[in-house]
Amino acid sequence: MKIGTFLTLEYNSAEGEPEDYYCKLIDADEENLYIDYPIRMETKRTSIFPRGAAFLATYKGGDDCIYQFSTEIIAKVNRNVPAISIKKPLTVKRIQRREFVRVEAAADMAVHILGKENNTFVTVTGDISGGGVSFFLPKNVHLDAGQTLDICIVLINGSGHKYIRTNAEVVHSRTDHEGVTTSSAKFTSIHPADQQEIIRFCFEKQRETRKKELL
Repeated sequence: MKIGTFLTLEYNSAEGEPEDYYCKLIDADEENLYIDYPIRMETKRTSIFPRGAAFLATYKGGDDCIYQFSTEIIAKVNRNVPAISIKKPLTVKRIQRREFVRVEAAADMAVHILGKENNTFVTVTGDISGGGVSFFLPKNVHLDAGQTLDICIVLINGSGHKYIRTNAEVVHSRTDHEGVTTSSAKFTSIHPADQQEIIRFCFEKQRETRKKELL
């Protein structure tokens, strides 16, 4: 894990509801990792945690895979800036791209086809994951595998609207028996913080689904 890596921290609050935070790795030694103060994604504010508070940390590695590990707060420290030391993990779980959580979601999406005239259209997503997205194609649009897109997705969650902009590569397009065409694309240059935002969005959708199933 390189200095400057963005981390998502999942914390189980006293109410039993998981809370998601993001932070950045600013230093490390043989025993500890040092992060800036975590910011809660829902409120965009920092929080105070007691020593020993446990988290599930997630980050994107240089190989474009997602990694997870369990950790806990050791102490507040100063590393030129106020920081928190957390326990360096003994083991890290590597999550392959195919293991990205994919959820059905109808999110607004703008697509710009690079290198093509009349190349912009607005659509809705069919599903999304940290690795890519599927979306519906308008009748007058055709996409081939390998084409490069500049896309902007609008995610709506408890903290409001989040705009995710990235390049993506078309993987395939398929038309069903009703004549509806969907295309799938993989993200090729997504910012780690934006990818973490999508992963969090997917986990939230999963939680909502599970809650509804229990009703």
